[in-house]
Amino acid sequence: MSSATELRSYVNEYGVTTLAANLSRRTAQHGRYRLAQARGKNPGFKYQGKQMDFFWHPYNRTWLSERALEIPIAQQFLARFPEDAHGLEIGNVMAHYQPITHRVVDKYERAPGVENIDVVEVESAEPLDFILAISTIEHVGWDEPHKDPSKAPAALARLRSLLHPERGRFLLTAPLGHNPGLDAWLLQGDHGALCSEIYVRDHKDRWTSVDQPEPHQIRYHYDLRSAGCLWVGEFARD
Repeated sequence: MSSATELRSYVNEYGVTTLAANLSRRTAQHGRYRLAQARGKNPGFKYQGKQMDFFWHPYNRTWLSERALEIPIAQQFLARFPEDAHGLEIGNVMAHYQPITHRVVDKYERAPGVENIDVVEVESAEPLDFILAISTIEHVGWDEPHKDPSKAPAALARLRSLLHPERGRFLLTAPLGHNPGLDAWLLQGDHGALCSEIYVRDHKDRWTSVDQPEPHQIRYHYDLRSAGCLWVGEFARD
């Protein structure tokens, strides 16, 4: 989709006033981020007790959305594995930000080396050392002609079964507020993650880690193309 087509689609759906407010907010966000960088105070967040910088990149304007958190977390995750590790990514995300050598499956995005198959049809000839899915699983079973709230949790269980039984790890990031079936599963206490974090975004676009989000925080801001609440966790084989 071209930029002009995307802009027309946005105006048709949300109106010119919302567009103007969105552009103003985005400009302010970008200005605050750049000003902090110029002062040597990179805006950041904590993940598993470690201070990390937000990720700035022009592709999809990462500083404006949950990508600011997701990409550095994913980069840290990938750095734990050797170059010859047997890995899989669900959703073609990381290749837009850095060179990759792992396999990529994305049902819809057409790109060199990307396999266009459904996540529930993924097979692997050998156990996987790692799997990562960046803001992708929430679309499974929900952005489809027949909505199935149980499909995303089922897809996660299937993917976990492909991991190496001892060293295999699966990094999942998922914006809450889009797929109610996945939201309910992730917010329950027995999802089986080795570790997890929940981040919420306030009216000043600051991300904070919380134990449990308030109901009003669990929403996706479609007009801003950004999550208001992000779940991040790591799994081993079930």
